[in-house]
Amino acid sequence: MGFGDFAMGYLVGQSFSGPNHIPDGNTPYSEWSAQAKKDWDKKCDEAYWRAWDRACKEKVIERLRNPNDILNLLTLNHQPIYEGIRRERQAVLIESGELKIVAQTQGAKPIISSMWADDSREEAQNPTYRKLKTINLKEIEQGIARVII
Repeated sequence: MGFGDFAMGYLVGQSFSGPNHIPDGNTPYSEWSAQAKKDWDKKCDEAYWRAWDRACKEKVIERLRNPNDILNLLTLNHQPIYEGIRRERQAVLIESGELKIVAQTQGAKPIISSMWADDSREEAQNPTYRKLKTINLKEIEQGIARVII
C-alpha cells in the first residue's frame, strides 16, 4: 500500500469505528477484520472524492476566468440561460457558494453544469434553468454526476 506501520496503525486507526476495529501496526491488510477493511475503504473513498471535488472546482474556476475558454455553466443545449451572468460572475458565484458545480463522474469528457444553492432566488425560477436542474437531479440520482460545493 505504501503506508508505514505508523500511518496504518495509528493515524488511520484514529478514524476507525471503534477500538475493536483498529488493527495494530504489524497486522497485514489481508488479516484485518471485515469492519476494519470497510472503514479503511470508506476513508480512502472520502479522501479521493474530497481531492477530486477540490481539483474540479479549481479547474472550473480557472476555465471560467480564461478568456480563451468557452466554458459556460449556465447553459442548456449550448444556449445561455441568462444573458446577464457572464463567466467571471459565474466564477465569483461559485467561490461564494451561491452557485454549485454539477460534474459528471463518468465518461471520457465529463459534462460540467451548475445549480443554484438557493432555490428561492429569482434566477432559480427561470423555466429554462428548471429544465437544467431536472436533468442535473436525474443524473445525480443515477449516480453519474455529483454536486461539488
